[in-house]
Amino acid sequence: MSNYFSDKIKNNYMLSFRKIYLFSNAGISLFLIILAVITYLKHSMSLVIIVGLVLISMLNVGIGVFVKLKLLDVLVELEQVLADSDPTRKVNALRKKIPEKKNPGALDRMVIQIENSINTVYTSQLLRTQAEIHALQNQINPHFLYNTLETIRSQAIISKVPEIEEMSEALATIFRYEISSQGEMSTLAKELKCADDYLLIQQYRFKGRYKIIKAIDSSNEDLMKCRVPILTIQPILENAIVHGLEKKLDTGTITIRAEMTDAHIFIQISDDGIGMSEEVLEQLNKKLDSGDTLGYEPENRSKDSGSGIALLNVNQRIKHFFGNEYGLSVLSTVDVGTFVDIVLPNKQ
Repeated sequence: MSNYFSDKIKNNYMLSFRKIYLFSNAGISLFLIILAVITYLKHSMSLVIIVGLVLISMLNVGIGVFVKLKLLDVLVELEQVLADSDPTRKVNALRKKIPEKKNPGALDRMVIQIENSINTVYTSQLLRTQAEIHALQNQINPHFLYNTLETIRSQAIISKVPEIEEMSEALATIFRYEISSQGEMSTLAKELKCADDYLLIQQYRFKGRYKIIKAIDSSNEDLMKCRVPILTIQPILENAIVHGLEKKLDTGTITIRAEMTDAHIFIQISDDGIGMSEEVLEQLNKKLDSGDTLGYEPENRSKDSGSGIALLNVNQRIKHFFGNEYGLSVLSTVDVGTFVDIVLPNKQ
């Protein structure tokens, strides 16, 4: 039982302090008034001194009420925010009690900073949880997947069907890369290998409907070893094929470029597909700048297309790992094509 009450006191320190402060403040004021009355009755002290003691006691009460409203109540709520299982709910309620000011005070700024910190932590936890769920989903019977693809590949070799053999091997390599990669980071070399396997499968699907141009110095070992979040390039390639080239009547081209400086890695994936309108492009770039994936519903997007969602997810992961100064930007013109630029820090 004693442990219970000690835990309650620890978990509500500011609440207990507020009560003690209010009782002490009221006690001091009451003591001054009683002292003034007793002194007046027994010693016939000057009325000016008596009035002074009463005014001091009233001033003490006023100061106590002011401190309670402006400081202690807010600190109590801040303590409850930190102890709450859903702190964002408490912070939002607390922010509503803070009036909008042109020059917010120190306490107002503290509440805003706490809100920003909590939102950052929650976003980080959400991304980590999503990554863990994604990893668990991909790890369901991976050996069964590999064995099935290897069986298909073996049958293709026996039947002398090289197309099926190549596609099965490429698909197995992609799944192995997604599942077995350590953590969420990879290298540019591995990302490009995953892109090659994906493009190989798509070449069989579209039968020469597009061609690939690589403007990358693969002999630059420093460039190839640069750290890149896993599945950065492949989703953008898929977006270029499905939303840029698939609806194009004639042959299209996808170009992949990568360069490095002392501080940055620049990757560009471009296509000469159907492009997008200025309205959709503006909406997409606003979402990319904010690093948010919620609420993106371009008007001309078909229900099953998912246009832009892959770009937003890649962009959000880059900002999560490296900071808001990195990520994606898009330039696009209708019937001309789309350029997706990726900026990363030069890390190995």
